[in-house]
Amino acid sequence: MGYINKTGEIVIDPIFDKAYGFIGDYASVWNVNRIGYINDEGELI
Repeated sequence: MGYINKTGEIVIDPIFDKAYGFIGDYASVWNVNRIGYINDEGELI
């Protein structure tokens, strides 16, 4: 399972413990080793 963007592509791989929904073009993601934002292209920022 992952999160998909508006065009149906998986952009948040299921490697994160939590992922929150997109607000605009970014979603908050985190796990034990990483906290950050991901854009709708799947790039961790």
